[in-house]
Amino acid sequence: MPTITLLYIEDDLSYATLVKDWLSQEGFTTLLADTAAKADRLFREHHPALVMVDLDLQHPKEGLEIIRTLHRQNPGFPVIVYSAHADPETVIETMDLGVMHHISKDRSIPELIAMLRNAFRQAYRCKENWNPEYQLSDTTTFNIQTNIITINGKQEHLKKIAGRLLKQLCLHINEFVPPDELSIALWGIEKDIRELRRYIQKLRNIIETQDPQIKILNQTGGYYQLECQTWQ
Repeated sequence: MPTITLLYIEDDLSYATLVKDWLSQEGFTTLLADTAAKADRLFREHHPALVMVDLDLQHPKEGLEIIRTLHRQNPGFPVIVYSAHADPETVIETMDLGVMHHISKDRSIPELIAMLRNAFRQAYRCKENWNPEYQLSDTTTFNIQTNIITINGKQEHLKKIAGRLLKQLCLHINEFVPPDELSIALWGIEKDIRELRRYIQKLRNIIETQDPQIKILNQTGGYYQLECQTWQ
């Protein structure tokens, strides 16, 4: 892997410095910003490959506004949310803004590093234009713009609800997603988890039967996880 320059936006500089030290041991060059103004200056001066932002900054919605401004000026730029918590509506709003991934702060550092490296590979596979496509395994990709999943060279166009569901699971690869977030992403309201389970089974029938590297796991209460071995 080449050296990856990462802009990390976090108002808790003590914690941010710890993360920077961990990442530096793995070959990352990490720039720290605790305000939107400093983040904008560092982005323009250093042209980082990735931006990682905590949503819980000093002012409410400041993290979202940073993402919104960044994508308005640099459409499709790879942004990762690294936060301790976020309500379902906020998570869905970040996806609408074009965020690539949500990574919880309770993940281990090796997991964080693996996710960042895979995000880098995903974002820069195309040389000219950003490709809104998740490389879920060696043989499976999912285009979140067209809802086309390609497994072993075979394409299938997912229907609207199934596409939304897979898109939301991709936002949290290898993490369990709560049912209220999935339900709101799919229908705009919370629904009985039995309805959600029906669409999960449809995805399993499409993916798990053709690609053993990918699993859709579940926990009691309607929590689901898209487990991708190549992202671990």
